[in-house]
Amino acid sequence: MLDNLVVTFVYSAGDGAIHAVHREARYIYLPSSAAASGRDDRNDIDNSHMPRSFFTIEYQWVEEADVDFQGGIFTLFLGVLIVTLSGIMAGETSVDERDGIESMSSGGVSGRKNRLKNK
Repeated sequence: MLDNLVVTFVYSAGDGAIHAVHREARYIYLPSSAAASGRDDRNDIDNSHMPRSFFTIEYQWVEEADVDFQGGIFTLFLGVLIVTLSGIMAGETSVDERDGIESMSSGGVSGRKNRLKNK
């Protein structure tokens, strides 16, 4: 049986706008014989005077801190910049290493000069 319903409103302090609404239902256990008779065996209380549809609603208001958009955008920009630069640097290094290996292994002019010097 539904005992308590908690409704939580999350709002901002600056403009008072509600950003989110959450709910949580709390139930109590009543054995089938106690539910039929209206008697709560857990607390030994006779609940026959209470209708079965009775439950309480509790409202909670949670204040959310204001968000600094400029700080968030700056942090995001720095993160993207670092990832982009590291990708470019890694790509350049792999291209340089691959060019060096291909020029030595190929039968090109630079490969022949290196082989002649080594002999």
